[in-house]
Amino acid sequence: MLKIIIRHLFGQGFITLINVIVGILFIRWLSIEEFAIYALVTIVQTIAATFSDFGIANGVNTLTARLSPKESSLRLLTEAWRLRLRFLPFSIFSALGLGWILLSSHEEIGIRFLNLLLLSIICGLIQSKLTIAKSVFNARFQSDTLFRVGIIEAFTRLGFCFLVFFYPYVELAIVVNLCAICISYLTIQKSMPNFSSDSFSSAGIENQLKKFAFPLIPSTIYSLAQVHLGVFILSLIGTTQMIAEISALSRFSQIFSLILVLGPFWIQPFFARISSKNKFFKNLFLLVITMSIIFIVVIFSTYYYPWAWLWFLGDNYQGSDAELQFAIISSIIYLSNTCLYTIVLSRGATYGQSWTIIFGIAMQISFYFINGVLTTKDAILINTLPAISSLFVQIFIIGCLVFNKSYVWNKVDR
Repeated sequence: MLKIIIRHLFGQGFITLINVIVGILFIRWLSIEEFAIYALVTIVQTIAATFSDFGIANGVNTLTARLSPKESSLRLLTEAWRLRLRFLPFSIFSALGLGWILLSSHEEIGIRFLNLLLLSIICGLIQSKLTIAKSVFNARFQSDTLFRVGIIEAFTRLGFCFLVFFYPYVELAIVVNLCAICISYLTIQKSMPNFSSDSFSSAGIENQLKKFAFPLIPSTIYSLAQVHLGVFILSLIGTTQMIAEISALSRFSQIFSLILVLGPFWIQPFFARISSKNKFFKNLFLLVITMSIIFIVVIFSTYYYPWAWLWFLGDNYQGSDAELQFAIISSIIYLSNTCLYTIVLSRGATYGQSWTIIFGIAMQISFYFINGVLTTKDAILINTLPAISSLFVQIFIIGCLVFNKSYVWNKVDR
């Protein structure tokens, strides 16, 4: 298992490195105005992808991990895609409405405006279906397939991204991402027959997915809204420079996505299979200690060597030392929350997430009326508050699992 994890980590690390390079090239080649639009379009894509998933991919991961190696997950995947179709109308209309609000303040309504909306929504919908398909391979520890799919997508994006150097406009950057996502999806589709050898005998698959995913809908909508709240406010009252700056700094969070790739591949399936409270607590403790050491080193580097970080962003973003430190700390908080949230999902403990909404909204309202959102730092801070509240909620839920004597650790819903 350790060799598989290490191989997956290095493979996904290489893929992440390529995607980080592409992201940095876009920052350097696109003007501040174009990159600000690109950042807003990316949010529209995220809205379309998230609202057509609503936790289905996590449900497929957890349920697949609890199957025996001989049981096929093809029917489970088919039901997941069928359930996803019910979310499509809401996803499309939400992306259109919110995208219109986001872009209309910075882009004149016309053919280009509509093209940006359409391309971003198409990217998001295909990305959602790709994510659900990948969840099966993550749960089955199919690292070779995941690497092949990821590396093809990354090199496609890298190969086409150089066109942006000659034609530095948002439309082309989106088309580059769309081509990469489509090729990735076609690649993973070819591997699906690997799971069709056995029939899935469990009844009520759709009910199991609903039971898993539906409690996550409120917190999913809330999390998506709060993550981008700062940029949303800046899109209405802020300058293009501020939008571009916060979006450029947020690209450093891709560095931490190297750890996040272990979430669906190792963390969620691994903790889902644990049948002992002592083993659960021991592995959780080791994970927290390891991540803490990494985070301390990264934070210190932003204080002593900020120029090394900002060099990657180019001349347009020099002198953003203080904002850099806030952005990195924010990314670390998000990563910590995501890891604990993944562990909570691995145990099927999807209820109780609504408390993140209550605490998060209370913190953000207080911050907005006391301080306001006038600078890039303010936008980063108000975006981070929901992650802080969610982090405490995940810690509380994990504590309830550990100290609840009635919780059955080897229970598997089939």
